[in-house]
Amino acid sequence: MEEDNEVGLPQKGLNMIIKDVIPDMRIANESRELFNACCVEFVKHVAREAQRISGNDQRKTIYHEHVQKADARIIYS
Repeated sequence: MEEDNEVGLPQKGLNMIIKDVIPDMRIANESRELFNACCVEFVKHVAREAQRISGNDQRKTIYHEHVQKADARIIYS
């Protein structure tokens, strides 16, 4: 991450996910930063969609059902 105030995932957790998916591959630091940025954008996208779905349900709270629907809409659209 380039700026200290920028939102991101914990590096240790991201490293564990990467190692779990591709255990025999080394990943450059710049690539790790890009993975982190992509993950953050995906979470933002899911959160916005979940917020829209909860609003359609006339709710002020996002419940797990809203997140699941948002995830399905994003992945399968």
